[in-house]
Amino acid sequence: MASRSKAKIPMGKNIGTQGDDPKGDALETHNRLRAKHNAPALSLDSKLTNHAQEYADQLLGQGKEVKAAHSKWAKNFGEGLQILSKYKYPISTVLDSWYTAESAKFNWKVKNYTDGCGHLTQMIWKETAKLGVGYATDHNPDRTIIVLLYDPTGNVFHTFGKNIEAAKK
Repeated sequence: MASRSKAKIPMGKNIGTQGDDPKGDALETHNRLRAKHNAPALSLDSKLTNHAQEYADQLLGQGKEVKAAHSKWAKNFGEGLQILSKYKYPISTVLDSWYTAESAKFNWKVKNYTDGCGHLTQMIWKETAKLGVGYATDHNPDRTIIVLLYDPTGNVFHTFGKNIEAAKK
């Protein structure tokens, strides 16, 4: 299920990358956010990560006019995509931005699919157990592409109630 996030990622200065371990940063951030919602921790899966990295590299190879569409793996796995230009951000900043923006819009009482909240609900989906992370950067022009794959997929209609829980107070 595709959704476009209106998350506000800070602009105005390059705050750097997360160092040598963007995949570990993504896993740590997911698990921190999932813990707020009583969702079990994810594990980083090498097969999913290889697929995600392949797609991130493919998107980066498109040149200046990157056209992000769901990958061939999106039919089997949940997927999140982010293309950043001009500034580079840690994956944790992107994930926290998705979480904050989409949490504010999601109807926690009804717990049904809400347009524009697919990143949030996939990140905290209780039945999801594995994460794959692709991360590619280029310096001319400055771009960062993040591809996330989830298994099993989240955002499955009629199962939101058992997979989504409001954050613990």
